[in-house]
Amino acid sequence: MLAFCYNAIAQDVTTPADTAVVADSIGEPAAAPKYMRFKMNVDSITQLVTYKAIVDQKETEADSFYLRAKRWANARYQLSKNKKLILLDKPNEKLVIRARFPCTPAGGKYSKQSNGFIVFNLTLIFSRDGAKYKYIVDNIIYEPEIDPLDKEAKKEPLDITPFEYYIQVKHKQRQTDAMLQGADTDIKKLIEEIKKSLENPKIVDEDDF
Repeated sequence: MLAFCYNAIAQDVTTPADTAVVADSIGEPAAAPKYMRFKMNVDSITQLVTYKAIVDQKETEADSFYLRAKRWANARYQLSKNKKLILLDKPNEKLVIRARFPCTPAGGKYSKQSNGFIVFNLTLIFSRDGAKYKYIVDNIIYEPEIDPLDKEAKKEPLDITPFEYYIQVKHKQRQTDAMLQGADTDIKKLIEEIKKSLENPKIVDEDDF
């Protein structure tokens, strides 16, 4: 299942072998330090990889939050052309999108090899009083990219893999962690992009010049 990122990682990430040994002060070989897995955000209740938080933002109407969110989502995902990405749209209350971005393992930013996609649910919930909103990123999976010219591959169901599998995998952990770390970085960048898009516009003081 993990073949999707290995070639690209092998080209761009150089790591010591898991079986490497070091010499202790007496000159005798000592056991290699235990490899520490990359930690992702796991919900303590659902045990699913989840990113969520409530953002307090005073003096914002619920409809303003919603309109800003729709404007951002339309620009980023072209929802007018890809309406199937909208899982739920309740004006001024809740917006749920099935979003995605390219899978780019940590250390592989300059690789030209395709590594498939990270696909997830993006949920935005707006408070009725307009004082805050909540974002949730969950149901995260890896989806391989299919060659558009491969007619046989199109007939087969996608071999999608949830992130909960990757955080528990026992083999090739370094390569897997490179993918997880790259996804973690890109998800956090997306969250910051959303926060910025939903901020109140800055009012310029006429005396400030």
